[in-house]
Amino acid sequence: NAQTANTTDTMTVHEVHKALSDPMFNGVLIDVRTKEEYAEGHIKGSLNIPVGTLHEHIEKLRSLETNGLVVYCRTGRRAAKAIDLLLQAGVENIMYMKGDMTEWKKEQLPMVVNDKTGQN
Repeated sequence: NAQTANTTDTMTVHEVHKALSDPMFNGVLIDVRTKEEYAEGHIKGSLNIPVGTLHEHIEKLRSLETNGLVVYCRTGRRAAKAIDLLLQAGVENIMYMKGDMTEWKKEQLPMVVNDKTGQN
């Protein structure tokens, strides 16, 4: 997605899916969609921090940054905005999941539905 900051590394949905089953992977998935979208289906273990509330969670995200943050939304627009906000706040260890949830669903990768455990 051209709107994503050029400095941000990307991972494909398959790379993210594979990384999740790797015990050495400690990255944190950040789903910046709405709570409603999150409840309809999300990646297991992801944290739901809607882009509009991201500024309230900067310190938390900064503390998780050491393991790497993997940011995604539905199509990429909100993820790009979230990544820009994080970079401006000095949070730099960020990856962007290319293709977002649209691609994840298209590839029929596993999703959790109506699990609110990751919500803030």
